[in-house]
This record gives sequence, structure tokens and C-alpha cells, in this order.
Amino acid sequence: MKPALLWTGALTLAGAVALTTTHPVAAADAPAQTTKATIDVTSNKDGALTLTKAPNFNFNATTLSALSGKINGTADAVAEVSDTRDSGAGWQLNMSLGNFDATGSSALLSWSSNSTTYAGAGNKIGGDAQISNTTQVNAGDTNSAPVMDAGTGAGIGTWDLAFNNVGLTLSGINLPKTYTADVNWYLTDAQTTSNPD
Repeated sequence: MKPALLWTGALTLAGAVALTTTHPVAAADAPAQTTKATIDVTSNKDGALTLTKAPNFNFNATTLSALSGKINGTADAVAEVSDTRDSGAGWQLNMSLGNFDATGSSALLSWSSNSTTYAGAGNKIGGDAQISNTTQVNAGDTNSAPVMDAGTGAGIGTWDLAFNNVGLTLSGINLPKTYTADVNWYLTDAQTTSNPD
């Protein structure tokens, strides 16, 4: 058994000697030669700013006597913006609500705790798209309401906006029937970023 122990010790010692005789090149040593690493990043000539999805809003059935309060509802999809431009110029998504098809009616569409999600392929580039502080829009309002925007260098790729806690306050309805109103969406490359607190 002793020769085996001596052999093992010799292997260990030889390994230790081998480790102490290596000489790594220090970072401060002068290079023998310098070359270049080059990558060509080309412009995306087909880049565009587009609204690829927009939701419909559906509200729970109710009765005429129950119209005095807020009616809960849902959005059937996300609002999705795709920005494949190279400029990183930013953008803003707005929406407006038309009047419901009832003469003399008024309505208020509201939401809260909306969220944005990067939905693009590959790694995210630049800053995030943001939800707006705006949480409601009046039917028939001539001004559209900002709902998602991206400042310069942000919102690149595909971004989804999920509407949460959707509600409708509706008055001036006198007949039981199905009422509808248009929801218009506006996407511009002029942004006014308004980050939530």
C-alpha cells in the first residue's frame, strides 16, 4: 500500500509544479499586433409605425333602473403598437369614444391599473412604452385621450397595452335595446410622455 501512497503524492506535487510555472499575459503587456472587430448595422428601410391590434369594449347586460351606476366591462384584446423604425423617435396612442346611438344620452368610459408589456421577438431595445395618467374618456369629446406613449429612444419593437377595471357610466337611455358607440384610435409619432406616479 505504501508505494501507492507515494505515487499519489508524486502526482499531486507534479500538478502543483505545473500550475506554478504558467505565465498568463497581463492586460498591461504591449500587444504583438492589433486587429479590428467590425459589424455592419444596416438601416431598416421597411420600418414602420403601426397599430396592429385594438380592442372592442363589452359591458355587462343591465336594466334601465340599474343605469345609475357604473357598469363593469372588459376589453376583448390588447391595444398593440409596432414600431420597426430605426429612428427611435417615439410615439403616442390616443383614443376617443363616440356618442352612443341614443339621442340625448351621455357616457363615460373609464379604466384603471392598465399595463404595458413588451411583445416583440428578441431582446428589447431602448426604453419601455408607458401607460398614460389618463383614466377616462367622455363620449363625444372632441379631444382624444392618451392611453400609451413612448419617449425618444423608447417603445421600439412591439408593445401591448392591457385595459383593466373597465367601466361605463351611461345616462339618458330610455328604451331597452343594444346600444353601441364607435371607439376611434389615433397613433402618431409625436409623443408627450406622461409616466404614472
